Amino acid sequence: MDSLVSCGISDVAFSPGSRSSALTVSAARHPNITTHTFWDERNAGFFALGFAKATGLVCPLICTSGSAVANFFPAVCEAKTSGLPMLIISADRPEELHHTGANQTMMQSGIFGSFATSLTLSAPEKDYPLPHVKHLIVHACETTSKGKVVHLNTAWRKPLVSGSPKPSAVSTRKTLPVRTRAMPSSVAAVADVLASAERGLIVVGAGVEPAQVKAVLNWPTVECLSVIHQQKQPYTAPNAWCLEHEIMNIVPDVVLHLGGPIVGDRTREYLLKRTHAYIVVDQFERLHHAIPNATHRLTCDISDFLEQLSYHHFPDANAAWSSKWEDAANSIEQAINNAADSHCEPSLARQLSLQVPENWWLMVGNSMPIRYFNKYRCPRKRHEIFFNRGVSGIDGIVATALGIATARKSPGLLYLGDVSLLHNLNALVKISKSDTPIVVVVANNDGGAIFNRLPIVEQDDVFTSHFVTPHGTHFSPLASSLGIKSIQIENIKQRTEALTKLASSSNTMVVEVLLDPRQDRVYETQIADSLQCPR
Repeated sequence: MDSLVSCGISDVAFSPGSRSSALTVSAARHPNITTHTFWDERNAGFFALGFAKATGLVCPLICTSGSAVANFFPAVCEAKTSGLPMLIISADRPEELHHTGANQTMMQSGIFGSFATSLTLSAPEKDYPLPHVKHLIVHACETTSKGKVVHLNTAWRKPLVSGSPKPSAVSTRKTLPVRTRAMPSSVAAVADVLASAERGLIVVGAGVEPAQVKAVLNWPTVECLSVIHQQKQPYTAPNAWCLEHEIMNIVPDVVLHLGGPIVGDRTREYLLKRTHAYIVVDQFERLHHAIPNATHRLTCDISDFLEQLSYHHFPDANAAWSSKWEDAANSIEQAINNAADSHCEPSLARQLSLQVPENWWLMVGNSMPIRYFNKYRCPRKRHEIFFNRGVSGIDGIVATALGIATARKSPGLLYLGDVSLLHNLNALVKISKSDTPIVVVVANNDGGAIFNRLPIVEQDDVFTSHFVTPHGTHFSPLASSLGIKSIQIENIKQRTEALTKLASSSNTMVVEVLLDPRQDRVYETQIADSLQCPR
């Protein structure tokens, strides 16, 4: 634990277990470590994911031997594909107990395969080389600072706890994310391509500040991760409706893609049309196989790349090209504002973007919430927005929000679907005990409404029972049973009254919005018709 603290670690999450007793006790007793206890490793993993999203720093995870470590896998997948740091320290049986039929024993080293860097520590001996342990811990922390997942498997013999060793005095340092500098020659080559563009387009991924990009290159900008980014500056950008607008018939000749991968079929379809040049710049190697038509690939710190790029001069984008994007964005915003309101999920997403206080963080769940917030959010509002779009799972969303709240120590709102909440109901128990208020808004349309948009909807004999899977669950009573304030909403008037009071809320609460997914299509068709979008 001293070695972790020396690397700037301040928080550790763990689940109870016997084989990990020494790790747990030393963390709990360390004066410079705040511990977070979870009944299950799956929630602990997503908590650490949310903590990393909010701080950029790692919150190590401790677990016992056996299947416990396997429960981290969903969070590991999300961290790996999002370029977020994660450190797992699992306890294990010593080598002599493996392959003997010993209880709660399995092969743990390398369990995460290509998703994590695997390290091992053998069981402590009498003359165990402590400098080696410290070196391994420092190496693990430095590896996570590159946005990677590290699994350190540690073996322990009985007695598992002996005495109460006191932590030594250690100097702390922050293990900050590593900045990989861009090669000046590579930046210069990219600058030459950018200077030749007539219809340039910037694609912005998660973690990139559009304002910083616009200061260097004043081109139309599309945000590729569901058109949502984690930034506080106001930025009016064309939203997802642009992908269905007539402007999409015009292909850019140069694309500068900064940050995370493309998510969304329409965005991908448009951006992967043939262009003269497609330049990919990312600190991590997430896009090496995701953009098959890339002509230039730079793996480096994006801020450093932009700083070097700022020394080059670029003319403003073609006026006609830019005006098409601006006109499209204005038309879309006007069409949404003019649409007759209805009690449906698209209008709920719009209302949330308008009424959530701007000093609150906002976590948006996957499936329909991320898509509707994508299309209907108000681009003038300033929110710090988080999402799990690495592998886009609907599991662990509540625990991720809890990790963000713990790190931020400020109120926030989680907007997710009913099936996502069913996946992570046990995290509500932890939410109920959170010192930081979290408002959970669940869109309850009784099942997987996203399947209504997919071709499987035509298969009547299996569609409802095997895809929509109606559950008939009401979440307000469940929340109340946990001591969480809750409210159930059935119409626009109730919804408006509840959301208007958000700013004055000082308690964790669950807002359950009962919806009919058929109304979503009516609302969207109205807007599409006013924009004359192709069907």
